[in-house]
Amino acid sequence: MSQYRPPLREIPSVLFTVSGWIRGTFHVPQLHGFMDFIGKSADFLKITEVTLPHLKKNLAYFGLRRNAVLMIIPDCPEEMLHLPRPLGKVRTIGISFLLESGTITGNLALEGETRPSDF
Repeated sequence: MSQYRPPLREIPSVLFTVSGWIRGTFHVPQLHGFMDFIGKSADFLKITEVTLPHLKKNLAYFGLRRNAVLMIIPDCPEEMLHLPRPLGKVRTIGISFLLESGTITGNLALEGETRPSDF
């Protein structure tokens, strides 16, 4: 008996983990938003086409414990993420994160009067 498998889209991402940076691809069902997919994943995140820190080869598949991931940065056009539409007025602010092994700088979209510290 075959099991139903929904059509998937590939979301290349960079992950900051307790062991360093990992690059890989998530396979998200076409009708799911990326945030919902990540939020509802089991104890392990499944990624393919993986590059691990300090390893000079790529891995076809890798299972990563959720609690080892500190940050996920999708590396694709925003439209591919199927993010929820904002309900109110949105403003974009510049934001930076200081991490153990570097800095991440980017933009953050905030709704209404939300402060960055509230987000």
